[in-house]
Amino acid sequence: ISASDRILVTIGSFLPDKGQLPYVRTILPAVMSKRPDVKAVFVGGVKDDSYFDACRSAIAASRINDRAVFTGYLEPPKVNSWL
Repeated sequence: ISASDRILVTIGSFLPDKGQLPYVRTILPAVMSKRPDVKAVFVGGVKDDSYFDACRSAIAASRINDRAVFTGYLEPPKVNSWL
């Protein structure tokens, strides 16, 4: 991630209730197709491995995996560094 990138940050554990999968299937590809300077950062732990794998697969299928960063769980002070 460079200083000129626009960053979309999503905070929350990977669970179906959080809705990351529809986001990575529809919203991210649409935004990224129009804005090559956009990167996506996902801050949060994995609570559902199969759901996380589905999200990663959707990102790869959209060919945006080079523009997505997964931090895993971060303590609150470190989350603030992404905001």
